[in-house]
Amino acid sequence: MIAVAVKRKVRLSGHRGYKDGEIENTWKAFQRAIAEKIDYVEFDVKKTSDGVLVVYHDEFLTRLLHVNKRIGKVSWKELQGYAYDDGQHVLALDDFFTAFKGKIKPMLEIKAGGIEKQLLALVEKHGLETSIIIQCFNGRHIKKCHSLRPNITYGLCIGPASGAISYHFLVKPYPVTYLNIDGPLVDDRFVHACIQGGKKIILGARNTWEYLDKIEPWNVEIINADNPARIKQLLIERHYEL
Repeated sequence: MIAVAVKRKVRLSGHRGYKDGEIENTWKAFQRAIAEKIDYVEFDVKKTSDGVLVVYHDEFLTRLLHVNKRIGKVSWKELQGYAYDDGQHVLALDDFFTAFKGKIKPMLEIKAGGIEKQLLALVEKHGLETSIIIQCFNGRHIKKCHSLRPNITYGLCIGPASGAISYHFLVKPYPVTYLNIDGPLVDDRFVHACIQGGKKIILGARNTWEYLDKIEPWNVEIINADNPARIKQLLIERHYEL
Protein backbone atom coordinates (compact mmCIF):
# COMPACT_ATOMS: atom_id res chain seq x y z
CA MET A 1 0.00 0.00 0.00
CA ILE A 2 1.34 3.43 -0.96
CA ALA A 3 1.39 5.88 1.94
CA VAL A 4 -0.40 9.15 1.22
CA ALA A 5 1.13 12.31 2.66
CA VAL A 6 -1.23 14.28 4.87
CA LYS A 7 -1.53 17.90 3.83
CA ARG A 8 -1.52 20.88 6.18
CA LYS A 9 -4.34 21.61 8.60
CA VAL A 10 -7.39 23.50 7.36
CA ARG A 11 -9.85 24.68 9.97
CA LEU A 12 -13.63 24.62 9.51
CA SER A 13 -16.33 27.08 10.49
CA GLY A 14 -20.08 26.58 10.55
CA HIS A 15 -21.73 29.42 8.60
CA ARG A 16 -24.42 31.00 10.81
CA GLY A 17 -23.86 28.07 13.13
CA TYR A 18 -24.92 25.31 10.76
CA LYS A 19 -27.08 26.90 8.08
CA ASP A 20 -27.64 23.74 6.05
CA GLY A 21 -29.80 21.52 8.23
CA GLU A 22 -30.63 23.83 11.15
CA ILE A 23 -32.26 27.23 11.56
CA GLU A 24 -29.40 29.68 11.22
CA ASN A 25 -27.89 31.48 14.21
CA THR A 26 -29.80 29.37 16.73
CA TRP A 27 -28.84 27.33 19.77
CA LYS A 28 -29.45 24.07 17.88
CA ALA A 29 -27.26 25.19 14.98
CA PHE A 30 -24.38 25.98 17.33
CA GLN A 31 -24.86 22.76 19.26
CA ARG A 32 -24.65 20.76 16.04
CA ALA A 33 -21.37 22.43 15.11
CA ILE A 34 -20.00 21.59 18.55
CA ALA A 35 -21.19 17.98 18.33
CA GLU A 36 -19.38 17.60 15.00
CA LYS A 37 -16.20 19.12 16.45
CA ILE A 38 -16.08 22.08 14.07
CA ASP A 39 -13.36 24.63 14.89
CA TYR A 40 -15.44 27.83 14.66
CA VAL A 41 -19.01 29.01 14.44
CA GLU A 42 -19.62 32.09 12.35
CA PHE A 43 -22.61 34.20 13.41
CA ASP A 44 -24.10 37.66 13.06
CA VAL A 45 -24.84 40.38 15.60
CA LYS A 46 -27.60 42.99 15.43
CA LYS A 47 -29.06 45.36 18.04
CA THR A 48 -32.62 45.76 19.34
CA SER A 49 -34.32 49.11 19.83
CA ASP A 50 -33.46 49.06 23.55
CA GLY A 51 -29.81 48.24 23.02
CA VAL A 52 -29.56 44.46 23.45
CA LEU A 53 -27.02 42.79 21.17
CA VAL A 54 -28.55 39.69 19.58
CA VAL A 55 -27.45 36.85 17.31
CA TYR A 56 -29.36 37.48 14.09
CA HIS A 57 -28.49 38.12 10.45
CA ASP A 58 -31.31 39.94 8.65
CA GLU A 59 -32.42 43.55 8.88
CA PHE A 60 -36.04 42.37 8.97
CA LEU A 61 -37.73 39.63 10.99
CA THR A 62 -39.82 38.54 8.01
CA ARG A 63 -37.86 35.60 6.64
CA LEU A 64 -37.23 33.71 9.86
CA LEU A 65 -39.80 34.98 12.37
CA HIS A 66 -42.63 35.88 9.96
CA VAL A 67 -43.00 39.39 11.37
CA ASN A 68 -42.78 42.40 9.06
CA LYS A 69 -40.63 44.56 11.34
CA ARG A 70 -37.02 45.70 11.47
CA ILE A 71 -35.06 44.07 14.25
CA GLY A 72 -33.68 47.47 15.22
CA LYS A 73 -37.22 48.75 15.79
CA VAL A 74 -38.33 46.10 18.29
CA SER A 75 -37.37 45.78 21.94
CA TRP A 76 -35.69 42.72 23.43
CA LYS A 77 -38.91 41.86 25.29
CA GLU A 78 -40.97 42.05 22.10
CA LEU A 79 -38.40 40.04 20.17
CA GLN A 80 -38.63 37.26 22.74
CA GLY A 81 -42.34 37.03 21.96
CA TYR A 82 -41.55 35.78 18.45
CA ALA A 83 -40.33 32.25 17.75
CA TYR A 84 -38.64 30.41 14.93
CA ASP A 85 -40.62 27.63 13.27
CA ASP A 86 -39.19 25.05 15.68
CA GLY A 87 -40.03 27.10 18.77
CA GLN A 88 -36.55 28.49 19.44
CA HIS A 89 -36.03 32.18 20.17
CA VAL A 90 -33.41 34.72 19.14
CA LEU A 91 -30.32 34.51 21.34
CA ALA A 92 -28.87 37.49 23.19
CA LEU A 93 -25.13 37.75 22.49
CA ASP A 94 -24.39 37.69 26.22
CA ASP A 95 -26.29 34.40 26.56
CA PHE A 96 -24.54 32.98 23.50
CA PHE A 97 -21.13 33.71 24.99
CA THR A 98 -22.18 32.20 28.32
CA ALA A 99 -23.51 29.01 26.73
CA PHE A 100 -20.73 28.31 24.23
CA LYS A 101 -17.52 29.76 25.70
CA GLY A 102 -14.77 27.15 25.63
CA LYS A 103 -16.81 24.76 23.48
CA ILE A 104 -16.12 26.29 20.09
CA LYS A 105 -14.32 29.38 18.80
CA PRO A 106 -16.52 32.34 17.80
CA MET A 107 -16.28 34.13 14.46
CA LEU A 108 -18.51 37.16 14.94
CA GLU A 109 -19.78 39.35 12.11
CA ILE A 110 -20.92 42.87 12.97
CA LYS A 111 -24.24 43.63 11.28
CA ALA A 112 -25.11 46.94 12.97
CA GLY A 113 -23.36 50.26 13.35
CA GLY A 114 -22.44 51.91 16.61
CA ILE A 115 -22.15 48.72 18.66
CA GLU A 116 -18.36 48.47 18.79
CA LYS A 117 -17.79 49.58 22.40
CA GLN A 118 -20.68 47.51 23.75
CA LEU A 119 -19.61 44.47 21.75
CA LEU A 120 -16.02 44.64 22.95
CA ALA A 121 -17.17 45.00 26.54
CA LEU A 122 -19.01 41.67 26.22
CA VAL A 123 -15.99 40.04 24.61
CA GLU A 124 -13.88 41.16 27.57
CA LYS A 125 -16.54 40.15 30.11
CA HIS A 126 -16.36 36.57 28.82
CA GLY A 127 -12.58 36.52 28.37
CA LEU A 128 -12.71 35.85 24.63
CA GLU A 129 -10.06 38.32 23.48
CA THR A 130 -7.61 35.66 22.32
CA SER A 131 -10.07 33.23 20.75
CA ILE A 132 -12.57 35.37 18.83
CA ILE A 133 -12.39 36.69 15.28
CA ILE A 134 -14.46 39.86 14.79
CA GLN A 135 -15.26 40.71 11.18
CA CYS A 136 -17.48 42.96 9.09
CA PHE A 137 -18.12 44.02 5.51
CA ASN A 138 -17.72 47.64 6.66
CA GLY A 139 -14.08 48.31 7.40
CA ARG A 140 -14.93 51.44 9.40
CA HIS A 141 -16.51 49.32 12.13
CA ILE A 142 -13.36 47.21 12.28
CA LYS A 143 -11.20 50.33 12.48
CA LYS A 144 -13.27 51.54 15.42
CA CYS A 145 -12.98 48.19 17.21
CA HIS A 146 -9.24 48.08 16.58
CA SER A 147 -8.78 51.58 18.00
CA LEU A 148 -10.47 50.41 21.20
CA ARG A 149 -8.98 46.88 21.47
CA PRO A 150 -6.02 46.36 19.10
CA ASN A 151 -5.14 43.01 20.70
CA ILE A 152 -8.17 41.21 19.20
CA THR A 153 -8.05 39.43 15.82
CA TYR A 154 -10.10 41.16 13.12
CA GLY A 155 -11.30 40.22 9.66
CA LEU A 156 -12.83 41.95 6.66
CA CYS A 157 -15.62 40.34 4.63
CA ILE A 158 -15.37 40.92 0.89
CA GLY A 159 -18.00 40.47 -1.80
CA PRO A 160 -17.15 41.34 -5.43
CA ALA A 161 -13.47 42.19 -5.94
CA SER A 162 -11.07 41.72 -8.82
CA GLY A 163 -7.53 42.72 -9.67
CA ALA A 164 -4.62 43.69 -7.48
CA ILE A 165 -5.69 47.34 -7.39
CA SER A 166 -8.80 46.38 -5.43
CA TYR A 167 -6.62 45.22 -2.55
CA HIS A 168 -5.18 48.70 -2.08
CA PHE A 169 -8.63 50.33 -1.93
CA LEU A 170 -10.75 47.65 -0.26
CA VAL A 171 -8.39 45.92 2.16
CA LYS A 172 -5.09 47.69 2.81
CA PRO A 173 -6.57 50.64 4.78
CA TYR A 174 -7.99 48.35 7.46
CA PRO A 175 -6.23 46.67 10.42
CA VAL A 176 -7.29 43.11 9.70
CA THR A 177 -5.58 39.74 9.95
CA TYR A 178 -8.18 37.75 7.99
CA LEU A 179 -9.95 38.33 4.73
CA ASN A 180 -13.25 36.44 4.45
CA ILE A 181 -13.83 36.07 0.72
CA ASP A 182 -16.84 34.78 -1.16
CA GLY A 183 -15.29 32.38 -3.71
CA PRO A 184 -17.49 33.14 -6.74
CA LEU A 185 -17.07 36.91 -6.37
CA VAL A 186 -13.29 37.31 -6.34
CA ASP A 187 -10.44 36.43 -8.68
CA ASP A 188 -6.92 35.09 -8.29
CA ARG A 189 -5.18 38.43 -8.80
CA PHE A 190 -7.10 40.03 -5.95
CA VAL A 191 -6.49 37.14 -3.55
CA HIS A 192 -2.80 36.97 -4.39
CA ALA A 193 -2.45 40.70 -3.69
CA CYS A 194 -4.10 40.16 -0.31
CA ILE A 195 -1.72 37.29 0.50
CA GLN A 196 1.26 39.42 -0.49
CA GLY A 197 -0.12 42.04 1.88
CA GLY A 198 0.08 39.53 4.72
CA LYS A 199 -3.61 38.67 4.98
CA LYS A 200 -4.88 35.22 5.93
CA ILE A 201 -7.76 33.83 3.89
CA ILE A 202 -11.15 32.53 5.00
CA LEU A 203 -13.07 30.89 2.16
CA GLY A 204 -16.68 32.04 2.34
CA ALA A 205 -19.90 30.09 2.28
CA ARG A 206 -21.36 30.33 -1.22
CA ASN A 207 -20.91 27.07 -3.19
CA THR A 208 -17.89 26.29 -1.03
CA TRP A 209 -17.37 22.80 -2.45
CA GLU A 210 -16.72 24.26 -5.90
CA TYR A 211 -13.70 26.22 -4.64
CA LEU A 212 -11.72 23.59 -2.76
CA ASP A 213 -9.14 23.57 -5.58
CA LYS A 214 -8.33 27.12 -4.42
CA ILE A 215 -7.19 26.01 -0.96
CA GLU A 216 -3.53 25.88 -1.96
CA PRO A 217 -3.24 28.74 -4.49
CA TRP A 218 -5.21 30.99 -2.12
CA ASN A 219 -3.48 29.60 1.00
CA VAL A 220 -6.87 29.19 2.68
CA GLU A 221 -6.66 28.77 6.47
CA ILE A 222 -10.37 28.54 7.40
CA ILE A 223 -13.37 27.38 5.38
CA ASN A 224 -16.73 28.83 6.42
CA ALA A 225 -19.43 26.44 5.18
CA ASP A 226 -23.19 26.01 5.35
CA ASN A 227 -22.65 22.26 5.74
CA PRO A 228 -19.30 21.68 7.49
CA ALA A 229 -19.75 17.90 7.52
CA ARG A 230 -19.87 17.81 3.72
CA ILE A 231 -16.78 19.97 3.42
CA LYS A 232 -14.98 17.94 6.09
CA GLN A 233 -15.52 14.76 4.08
CA LEU A 234 -14.27 16.40 0.91
CA LEU A 235 -11.16 17.63 2.73
CA ILE A 236 -10.51 14.15 4.12
CA GLU A 237 -10.71 12.78 0.58
CA ARG A 238 -8.11 15.37 -0.41
CA HIS A 239 -5.91 14.27 2.53
CA TYR A 240 -6.04 17.48 4.53
CA GLU A 241 -5.45 17.42 8.27
CA LEU A 242 -8.53 18.44 10.24
